[in-house]
Amino acid sequence: MARIALISCPSEDYISNVEEERKKRFPHLGLLYLATYLQHFDHEIKVFDFWQRGIDWKAFLEEMDRLDPALIGFEVLTEAYDLSIELTRRLKARYPESLSVWGGSFPTFTYEELLQNRSIDFIVRFEGERVLHKLVNHVVQPASQPLEEVKGLVYRRDGAVIANPREDPISDFDSLPFPDRSLLSLDEYEFPYTISSTRGCPSGCTFCCARAFWPGKVRYRSAESIFREVKTLYETYGSFEFVVVDDTFTAVPERTMDFCRRIQEAGIRVVWSCESKADVVNRELLEAVYKAGCREIQFGIESGCPDILRRLRKGVTVEQIRNAFHLAHDIGFYCIGSFIIGHPWDTMDTMKRTLDFVLDLRSRYHVAMYVSTNTPFPGCYQYEHAEELGLTIHAKSWSEFRLNNPILSGPQFTLDELRRIFFYSQEVLMT
Repeated sequence: MARIALISCPSEDYISNVEEERKKRFPHLGLLYLATYLQHFDHEIKVFDFWQRGIDWKAFLEEMDRLDPALIGFEVLTEAYDLSIELTRRLKARYPESLSVWGGSFPTFTYEELLQNRSIDFIVRFEGERVLHKLVNHVVQPASQPLEEVKGLVYRRDGAVIANPREDPISDFDSLPFPDRSLLSLDEYEFPYTISSTRGCPSGCTFCCARAFWPGKVRYRSAESIFREVKTLYETYGSFEFVVVDDTFTAVPERTMDFCRRIQEAGIRVVWSCESKADVVNRELLEAVYKAGCREIQFGIESGCPDILRRLRKGVTVEQIRNAFHLAHDIGFYCIGSFIIGHPWDTMDTMKRTLDFVLDLRSRYHVAMYVSTNTPFPGCYQYEHAEELGLTIHAKSWSEFRLNNPILSGPQFTLDELRRIFFYSQEVLMT
């Protein structure tokens, strides 16, 4: 048995959230999946989600002292690098016998750079449950689990960075236990009950690293498994509301319809929300989802220009986007749209056309709109091919890689131009 701390550090944006007493939207499902998986092997786990309420250093150290962890794990987002490395250094100084491990998308694609920092002992690449379990076995009894046999693990040996082959993905997603939500204070989240039903993405968008982080075949939980988790939430927590956090919950319409039938047949009165791609929805599917209690649906727009949508490899058209919002609004959904400006092929004109398209959708269908600035995170196509795409990344630190912080210039726009139209878009959408 090992004692383990699992930590998620916030980005600099969290400071304003704490000051304004805004709650974090969702619990950290990734940490909960890891913690629950390790608990199955009788390890003692403590989860610290500092996106939730910031860091109370005194209270945190009191809990850490009581735990006295053998392993301290960090799930690290790109924009949270600065705070994550600072906390790693402090904890390594306070608990010199503890080993530190980083995981998540950002460390997966930047492990060589990150392991130059001596405070980080290990990095878990790609899916973490099996890799972390084997690493814990090594920590408990090194001879029983040599590091070189832990697939998916990166570490230093004799000054060199060793990256073991990737661990095979968990093929049966249904086999994972439901996340143990008692590990967090759920009442401190805006939407405490969230469900993940997919690993991977059927799309290959150039601005997203989901395909790279979850390579290979997309893995879907069965409709029965998702329904059982909803029923568990309903019976355990009295939850009437939940959010499906998949990028595209409706990617397999048959599975979605099966899940909705189970909800209706069980007579469970729930209210939920999800995201969808515009090209997979029709009236029959949307009506089934609505009857099963879904009242909010989000579609990614990304651009209002057909040529840019094609280059993004999103697999949708302007007409499909407009039709999806029309159908959803007609059925009664509260609709949300999100779009991005600053694509490699954007010009000031195309970004203005996208904003006009978005404003037209908002006026016609009462859509809530959110704008992001194109941010090529490590692992995505646009980051790996920035030079050939003509993108210049002006960020001086990883913490600047945020969706609300323009850091790019492209072949046909400057950084200042992107900043102007991004902040103008935010201002217009607030009116």
